[in-house]
Amino acid sequence: VKVFDQKGEYLRTIGKPGQGPGELQLPITICLNSRGEIIVGQISKISLFTPEGEFIKSIPQTFQGFVEDIDPGDNYFVTILDFEQQVYKVQKFDQELKPLHIFGESPLPSVEIRRTGKRRVYFPVIRFDVLSTGQVVCGYADEGYILKIYDDSGKLIKRIEKEYLPVPVTQEDKDIAREEYPERLRDSLFFPDEFPPFIRFKVDDEDLIYVSTYERPPDGDGYYHDVFDQEGKFITRIVLKARPLVIKKNKLYTIEENEDGYQFIKRYRMIWNLPRGKN
Repeated sequence: VKVFDQKGEYLRTIGKPGQGPGELQLPITICLNSRGEIIVGQISKISLFTPEGEFIKSIPQTFQGFVEDIDPGDNYFVTILDFEQQVYKVQKFDQELKPLHIFGESPLPSVEIRRTGKRRVYFPVIRFDVLSTGQVVCGYADEGYILKIYDDSGKLIKRIEKEYLPVPVTQEDKDIAREEYPERLRDSLFFPDEFPPFIRFKVDDEDLIYVSTYERPPDGDGYYHDVFDQEGKFITRIVLKARPLVIKKNKLYTIEENEDGYQFIKRYRMIWNLPRGKN
């Protein structure tokens, strides 16, 4: 895990390859808890480090999935791959990774492949993010343009719904998508007539919800993103060239790719031209 300052200058490396104390094996996700400790999600465990990079401890996990988020009480949130029930599950765990609540689920792609013999491109899976209140926002695009907000015990307390114009899947879209699959799988691909209403969403540090759609502006540069407040009120629609990874302190972080195919993290400054807090 590499640490950089605000200007992108390298500071230090945390951990090293291996399976011993403080060593990492296929690190996939990184989160910070309320104490600023760094939680690194891996295949079979999570590892905790101080902000300076000193190893604290590792906690083994019994589920298939990676810690993706942490609530204000330092509980962990994971998208579980439940192969027995053939579903993805959004589930909360306590600080010792003991299971607490399930907030939603969606089928694994294998269910549809067995049923139809085809692989649906743009297959939606359940998405989630956590508000500063500990409430959880979940959405499964096969249900429509609907986001569900749950309290910290898993009780549904609110729904956000929005009308939208379906975006057709063009031949160009199909040609581009086919290139992302191995040649041996391309004959088994199934393309829907329309894209799902959204691909994912992110919550910023002010609890605004940014929903990434498949709809493009007239010049085709970027995608439309709908912005809602935590009460579900629609605020605005903006165009972003890349889908948000993190939004914090009016900075937007994305993962982009250069002409040589290398991925990098890019930070944008966000400037609002509408009154904040009076939406």
